[in-house]
Amino acid sequence: MNIKGNIKQPWLVLPMATPFTDRDEVDHAAIRSNIGMWLDAPISSFVVGTASGEEWYLSGEEILSIADNVVNEVKGECLVFGGIDSPSVSNTLKRAEEFAKVGCNGVRIRIPRYPDQVLPYFKEVLALSPLPVLIMHQSNPEIFGSVGSVAASPSTIGEIVRMGNVIGYNSDHDARFEAHVRRNVPEDMRFLFPNGSLTLIGTLVGANGVSTAIANVLPYPLYEILNLGMAGKFTEANAIQERISRVDELMLPYGPAGIKAAMNLVGMKGTKPRSPRQAVSENVSKSLHSILESNGFL
Repeated sequence: MNIKGNIKQPWLVLPMATPFTDRDEVDHAAIRSNIGMWLDAPISSFVVGTASGEEWYLSGEEILSIADNVVNEVKGECLVFGGIDSPSVSNTLKRAEEFAKVGCNGVRIRIPRYPDQVLPYFKEVLALSPLPVLIMHQSNPEIFGSVGSVAASPSTIGEIVRMGNVIGYNSDHDARFEAHVRRNVPEDMRFLFPNGSLTLIGTLVGANGVSTAIANVLPYPLYEILNLGMAGKFTEANAIQERISRVDELMLPYGPAGIKAAMNLVGMKGTKPRSPRQAVSENVSKSLHSILESNGFL
């Protein structure tokens, strides 16, 4: 699959949730089952090693085993990116090499939280990475659906994405700030918005894709919003956006537990969060079921 593809074709990127067994181990069978369903949807690419996938609760070996599983199941039908969140050049490059060895098509690298180190970091990483890079600007991924602290200025981000070996940019949740960034990102590059509730707003800013937790649950309507928004059909897109936002607003405050609860309700194998995280309460699950049902998603 072409790593860049037709820039006018929307990209629906899925930061993959990680199912676990009753023994709190990665459930590779459930991953394969989920991918079988996701491949029927218009998914452009998967990202392994994300906040949605409980990256901080996984070992490096587990993340690589998941990436290997996804690559084997996808069989080239979608792209697979390995997620990296490290301020260390050597560690970042080591992990990029590991993702390359298991067959990933690229790496999604989060901008480090140390502003004075951002440019030196990327000058080295982008020159030496064995895989093309999707730059991600979310300094506080643990606050699902909310704006984090700024990791770099719009002009600095523009300088980074022009260094070479970059295929795109994944924004944070501040639409005003990211509108400034959009002016600094080349038109022929991927520009992804990070939230289901902001999908239509993202197309108004100039996004040509989305990478969001709710893609685990409702990929079809998300893709429809992208298509309609990019085509300028905002009234039609907004009707779907309103329905998506109602689910997103209830689900995201619970982080991975909310994502997994919603996945379970729509027939995916979300299972439960990894210990010590707890599953959502029965009342929250019932509320999610009600909002999914009332908006026509069940």
